[in-house]
Amino acid sequence: MSIIKSAALDEQTSRIADNLPNFSHFVRECLLRHAVNMNAASCDRTRWVSHPRSQTPFETNRCNPTVQPSCFVCWPYGPPPIDAIKKFNLGEADLNYLDHEARKYNTHLIDLKGNSVQSKRKPKSDRKSTFLERFKQLFTQ
Repeated sequence: MSIIKSAALDEQTSRIADNLPNFSHFVRECLLRHAVNMNAASCDRTRWVSHPRSQTPFETNRCNPTVQPSCFVCWPYGPPPIDAIKKFNLGEADLNYLDHEARKYNTHLIDLKGNSVQSKRKPKSDRKSTFLERFKQLFTQ
């Protein structure tokens, strides 16, 4: 059974969608990949070791940011730019720098923190009375 949803696209993404053989399949695939990445408690990829040319090579607590598809567990802001990775490999930058550069570099990605269904729901009114109760009150006064 299919459930119809709609998506508002800008000119650029509309042209991309026009070139896809099956837009619905593409969206379903992206949603499934997103769910796997965002719901994963940890990354099971090999830990990233800084480049051997680094003054002090070390193993990080994250996977390699150049491996595709990007791991949103290790790289929640998307992969950092290559120049930032080179600085890190040379020992001239740390993981905080990579995160900062990734956030600047990947402005096209949506920040999904706090973007859950729960956060989109409007808070319920403090009023306990239903519409019918309020309607009755109008005629009994």
